[in-house]
Amino acid sequence: MRAWVPIFVVAVLLRALLLASWMVPRAYVLAGYHLEVEAVARSLASGGGYADPYLIPTGPTAHPLPIQTGLQALLYLLFGVTPAAAYARSLAGIVAYAATYAMLPWLAERLGLGRRAGIVGGMAAAIVPWQGLGDVLGWSWNEAHAAMALGVLLALYVRRWKATDRPSVAGSVALGAFAGFAFHLAPALLPVVLGCAAFELCWVKDSWRWSRALAVAVGALLACALWTWRNYTTFGEVFFIRSNFGLELRLANHDGAQADIWSMNAPRFHPGNDEGEARRVQALGKVAYMRQARDEAVRWIRSHPSEFLALTAARAWHVWFGPPARPFEALPVAGLTILALLGLGRALPRLAPPERAALVIPLVTYPSCTTSSATFPGTHSR
Repeated sequence: MRAWVPIFVVAVLLRALLLASWMVPRAYVLAGYHLEVEAVARSLASGGGYADPYLIPTGPTAHPLPIQTGLQALLYLLFGVTPAAAYARSLAGIVAYAATYAMLPWLAERLGLGRRAGIVGGMAAAIVPWQGLGDVLGWSWNEAHAAMALGVLLALYVRRWKATDRPSVAGSVALGAFAGFAFHLAPALLPVVLGCAAFELCWVKDSWRWSRALAVAVGALLACALWTWRNYTTFGEVFFIRSNFGLELRLANHDGAQADIWSMNAPRFHPGNDEGEARRVQALGKVAYMRQARDEAVRWIRSHPSEFLALTAARAWHVWFGPPARPFEALPVAGLTILALLGLGRALPRLAPPERAALVIPLVTYPSCTTSSATFPGTHSR
C-alpha cells in the first residue's frame, strides 16, 4: 500500500487537473469515442435492450464488449444522457488507469522483477499520460480493465507454476473462471491464456497437469456460457464474445486501406458511419452481414497478398514504434519500446523459467497488431 497509494493519487490528480483544464476541450469529453458502445449503452439505459449500435436501428447486437457497455449504461442510468455522464465516464477512466499503474509494484514483484522496478514504472506512468487523451477522457477505459486482468492472470499463473503443492481442482476452475471473465474485457486475451496453458503442459512434469488444465478450461467455459448462450439464442450461431470480426477485417483490407486508419477519411464500409451499410445490416441480419463482410475481405486478401502483408507489417511497426507520419507521437513510443526491450534483455537471464514465460508469452501471443485501429493516436499498450 505504501507504493500503491502515492502512484494512484498522483495519477488521479494529474489527470483530473488535465480534464478540468483548457487543454481538454469540453467537446472532446462529450463526444465519446466508441460509438457502438455509446449507442448500445443508451439503448440499454432506455429499456431497448442490447441493440442498435449503428446509424439506424438494426436490432440486437454483440458488437461492443458487454462489460464496458454495461458500465456505460449504468452511468446513463445514474446521470441520464447528460454532460454529467460524460464527465463521470472520464473520471471512471482516470481511476481505472491510475489503478493499473498503481498495481505495477505488486505485479513486478510477483513476476520476479522486484518492487523497485514496479515503483519506477508505475510512477513514470502516473506522471506521463502515455495513453494520450485516452488516459483523461475515459475513451479507452476498457483497456485499463483488461490490463489489470492480464496482470492478475500472469501473477496467478506464476504462483501456480512455482508452487510445490499440486493445484486443487477448485483453484484451477476458479483460475479459468477469472480468465473467462477477462475475455469479456478483451477477447484477445484468449491466445495469452492458451500460451500459458501450453507452457504449463510443457514445464510441469507431474501427471496432474492434464486434469488441472482441463479444469481451467472448464472454468473459462462456465464463465463464458451465459453471454454465449444469449448470443446463440439471439442470433442462432456460436461465436466468441463479439460478432464483428468480418466487419473489422473488411475495414482493414480493401482498396485504399492504410495501416493507420486515422490517415484515411471516415472508415468506409462501416454501418456506424455509412447509412447504406447500416441498411444492409437491417436487410441481411447481423450474422449474414458479418459473414458477407468477412468473405469480401478474404477475397481481397487472396487477390492482393503483397498489399496485405505490407499492411500487416506496417501495423506492427506502428504499434511498437509509432506512426512515422506523426513523429511527435512516434518518438516517445519508439523510445518506450527500445527501453522495454533493453530491460527485458537485462531481466530475463536472472529470472526463473516461470517468470520468463509470464513476461514473454503476452509479447508473443497478444495480437497487438489489430486489424483496423492499431494506431489510434496515443494508445500504445505495453
